[in-house]
Amino acid sequence: MSSLQVLTSRPHVRSSRQVITSGHQVRSSRQVLMSGPHVRSSCQVLKTCAHVRCSRQVLTSGPHVRASCQVLKTYAHDRCSRQLLKSGPHVRSSRQDFTSCPHVSCSRQVLKSGSHVRCSHQVPKPGPHVRSSF
Repeated sequence: MSSLQVLTSRPHVRSSRQVITSGHQVRSSRQVLMSGPHVRSSCQVLKTCAHVRCSRQVLTSGPHVRASCQVLKTYAHDRCSRQLLKSGPHVRSSRQDFTSCPHVSCSRQVLKSGSHVRCSHQVPKPGPHVRSSF
């Protein structure tokens, strides 16, 4: 193992630069490429069609993603300073979310992939419910 690059299929890998693994849990401070469920990194995560660059983030193939910079995840392009991205219906963000074919730019929003959108700037979304204050 090295502090620059680790290629392994073991479940638990800790590295300071780069980890490429198909296991389960990876913690790194620079870059993580992983297809397993749990990824915690402080800089960059590239994960199965989900490109993420962020300074503080928790990315998981499950429902919850918290990040402070940028999350691009499975046809959902998100750039935000504080966000909760759920691969299910809910997305909460304070800047901008582009998700699942509808394009949304907003400062405070709750985007639900099927039904509900609350925003203070602009929401073009083909869903049934749109609430905006601007």
